[in-house]
This record gives sequence, C-alpha cells and structure tokens, in this order.
Amino acid sequence: MKLDHIAFASPCLKTTTAKYEQRFQAQATEMFVLRDHGIRATFLQASRCSIELIEPLPSNKALWRFLQKYGEGLHHLAYATKNLKQTMAALSKQGLRFTTDEAVLGSHGRAVAFIHPSFSGGVLIELCESESSD
Repeated sequence: MKLDHIAFASPCLKTTTAKYEQRFQAQATEMFVLRDHGIRATFLQASRCSIELIEPLPSNKALWRFLQKYGEGLHHLAYATKNLKQTMAALSKQGLRFTTDEAVLGSHGRAVAFIHPSFSGGVLIELCESESSD
C-alpha cells in the first residue's frame, strides 16, 4: 500500500482552500459533495501526495463534533490498495475493526473503508481501492 492522500477537516472549505492553494502553490479541483459521507470536498495535488480538504454538511454531526473537539486540521490518512475487499479481510483476521462492515463509495468513485481509530493510535485511516497502489 502507498499513501494516497492526507485529509484535513475545516468548518469553511472556501477559506481553507484559498489558504492551502497559497501555501502549497497548488490548484484545487472543483468542490464536490459526497452526501453519503456528509461532506463537501476538494483535492489539491502537492508533490507526491494529494491533499483532501473536507467540510461537514449540516447533517454530519460526527465531523462537527470532531471540529469542535480538535479544531481545523488533520482528519485522516488514506492508503491505496489494489483489492480493498481482500485487504479488509486480511486486516480483520489480524483483529482490526472498520467503521463499516463493507466498503462504501468515496471520492472519485472509488470504494473506501475506514479503519477504526482505536486500532491505529487514534488516527483515522482510510483504505481506498486504486489500480496503482505500489
């Protein structure tokens, strides 16, 4: 698996996107909504890794609580894997738990799953299916 992207949470995507574009001298993609995840998001390409910026929709109580507790900042790390179902099964056999039993559709139309943070030192880790995970 390789690092796919790093996600940062923000209460205001528009303001945060402008800051990140200036800091990393990178152009953000068009903002999009993932209603099933309760977020608005955009991506920036920075060096070898993408940066995802996410803002909770009003219905996303968990992400609003996260922002109230920790403030704007790092939300999750995402790793690419060629076969998400197989990776989930292997990690489950090792005792890791996921936030959902099955993969769900994420950004860019890819299947994704999140490892519960209690199994990764408090860090939320996303696994996303990708053809290039080397």
